[in-house]
Amino acid sequence: MQGRFDGLGAQLFDQEVEARIKDEKQWLIDFTHVVYLSSAGIRSLIKYGKKIIGVGGKLILIGLNRDVKLVLETTGVLQLFGQAKEMSEALASINKEYSLDNAHSFNALNRECTWQSLAAQSCYLDIWNPLKSASLRNLTSAELMTASLEDLNMAWGIGGLGFDRVSAFEGLGSFIALEKMAGVLPADTYNQPDFMVVKDPREALMYVAAAAGFSGQPWGKLDLPPGRPVHVREIQNLIIAKLREKGQDAALLGLVVLGQIQPGSASYYHNYEDLINNRPLGRELAGPQTMMLFGLGADAGWKADEHLSIFLAQRGIKPGEEFFLGNVLLFTDLLDWNNIQMPGEVMKYCTDLELMQDVMMADENAALTEGRVWFFIPGQIRSGKEKQLQVEVKGDITFPEEWEIITRRLYTDACRVVLEPLTGGFSPGKPFRVSAYDHDNRRMLPTVLKLGPTSLIEQEIQNHQKYVHGYILNNSTTIMGQSTCGASTGMRYSFVGISGPDSNLSWLTNRFREKPVEELIPLFDKIFTRILKPWYGQPRWEMIKPYQEHNPLPLFPMIFDAAEKELGISAQAATIDCPELGLTLPNPYHFLKHEYPARQSVSQLWYTGINHGDLNMQNILLDEQDNVYIIDFSETRPRNIVSDFARLEPIFKFEMTRMGSEADLVSFLELEKALAQVNSLDEAPPFSYSGDDPTMKKAYQMICRIRKYAKTAVIFETDIIPYLLALLEWTLPIVVFINVTPFAKKAATYSAALMVDQIMRLSCRRSG
Repeated sequence: MQGRFDGLGAQLFDQEVEARIKDEKQWLIDFTHVVYLSSAGIRSLIKYGKKIIGVGGKLILIGLNRDVKLVLETTGVLQLFGQAKEMSEALASINKEYSLDNAHSFNALNRECTWQSLAAQSCYLDIWNPLKSASLRNLTSAELMTASLEDLNMAWGIGGLGFDRVSAFEGLGSFIALEKMAGVLPADTYNQPDFMVVKDPREALMYVAAAAGFSGQPWGKLDLPPGRPVHVREIQNLIIAKLREKGQDAALLGLVVLGQIQPGSASYYHNYEDLINNRPLGRELAGPQTMMLFGLGADAGWKADEHLSIFLAQRGIKPGEEFFLGNVLLFTDLLDWNNIQMPGEVMKYCTDLELMQDVMMADENAALTEGRVWFFIPGQIRSGKEKQLQVEVKGDITFPEEWEIITRRLYTDACRVVLEPLTGGFSPGKPFRVSAYDHDNRRMLPTVLKLGPTSLIEQEIQNHQKYVHGYILNNSTTIMGQSTCGASTGMRYSFVGISGPDSNLSWLTNRFREKPVEELIPLFDKIFTRILKPWYGQPRWEMIKPYQEHNPLPLFPMIFDAAEKELGISAQAATIDCPELGLTLPNPYHFLKHEYPARQSVSQLWYTGINHGDLNMQNILLDEQDNVYIIDFSETRPRNIVSDFARLEPIFKFEMTRMGSEADLVSFLELEKALAQVNSLDEAPPFSYSGDDPTMKKAYQMICRIRKYAKTAVIFETDIIPYLLALLEWTLPIVVFINVTPFAKKAATYSAALMVDQIMRLSCRRSG
């Protein structure tokens, strides 16, 4: 299910249930994408929950988010249902119950064995192998495959743990991984095992050289009570024979064995040369002790597969040859395997790092005296890459591996994501519009992914909680998750109230270009006088330092170099000539370099309020019904209350108008000169323009509109200087922009010069 489970949602749910579900006793309901649960939805759940309980069944709710779960807990009905974090956990719960009903005993291997069918279906065999050659001799750190413990889930092979590929390569060796645990025996001559147990398997990385693993539930399990030592090869032969009796082909067989190991021998790689040349050394096993073995075997004649053939060739095994290979995790103590129903339950012992002793390689001669064997039948063999989320990035943009890892962690509910950069802001963080597709290739709800330096993203998360969540929640985004890798952090935003996966989100920039001003004004009124009213409608009268607050150099330190390179204007000159207007004007870059530092301590009483900080039109998205969604809050905080309005004015003037010729520049400066003549914020500037660009009139009208919003925000104040300084903060840097024409850069420079002249004139009048 997805969206709102309210009155309408409950009605649709009831219709689907009545139409599709007949006599099933086990119901699984996926709540991963349910964003709201009303009393009507609760009534539907109770109705069908009681019905299922009445026939001895069970209703399991999967992926409840915090808010939905809280509603169920508060109403006291959560106890009526089962719960699972994800689908695999729910299926394991059901399989565990069913397995108790189909167990049967038989005599084999000089003991009375017990056989139980579990999933009774095939699984995937995942081959994690970045090298496409039959040898590891050419392996380098750059070729190691990055996989999270969640990706691997249940795997073994050759890999390493580390902060990055280089450090992992130094500790490369035999490894075994299970859900939230991994153990490695480095082939570094010291051969001291390294173990890792984590809370979140998405956050823990293994760097893999060659490995195999299973995706899916075990076909069944075999219990071996205490008796004579039994070799793994004997166990494999017995399981294959029993499966064939049932008409089930098992050319390949995966095993997970938990039991008491017999003293004997295993093997390991002593150093890197041993590893890349597949020269294992023997090591004696003490006993008795508990082992957990992950392995794969086959009878002679198994059919070759590209991925599996290369993986086995690296171990010296030819296609069609009988084989068994695996890795073993040894425990320091004897575990009660009878109380472990599924392999993942071993995790309750792995939380004690002292209990895990060693990691080795095992072959078919490994023997145990008792234990439990889960067996898997691979139905399909695939590359581990196919199991991982497929990430497609549009546009010519650098996308580091750290970002790809973070994306995979945050979109575990998808099989493919398409990332489209959202451009327009100047933060080092990069937002992306994400189209995600589930494992059935159905499009999911649109989201936004923000990636960048950890300090920046953490600041945005704090800002979201502090300034967004309690003010504009229904017109912004909700944080679905965050993840960190290396020096980068990412956060996944979802849109509150989005109508469905087919919603078409577009930027306000597009609306501005497409719509006439008569349609834009109501839209901008909606944004600035209603949606963002909780920010701008609660001003505080306090001291500000406008020259300090609106200095653009911290974000754009290259302004002076760009002005000299692009326009030939040095920040050392006090004035510049403007031949288009026949005027000599103050040099805005000289003013920035010399006057801003001199006026850093200048303060004044003024209104402050919460401001977005970078409210350009690429940070405002709209759906097909003109619902508004605001994103990117890394710079959000209380500041000069007119800052957001002033942020938009240079966008209207220099990005939304035609600025492709000298004639365009000359005509534009007519308007700019008229804007610079006003003396107060409540004074409407005249429209003076003789050019033929129709977008200029629209820009002028929208400038007047946002100045009106600014005047409303400051109540009775009319001082225009705080507005002009906020406007200069985003006009001066245009000289460094790459998405504007040279004429626009020149226009911005003259615009800034006229504003500096205006500030100086008004300041002199005030002091005089």
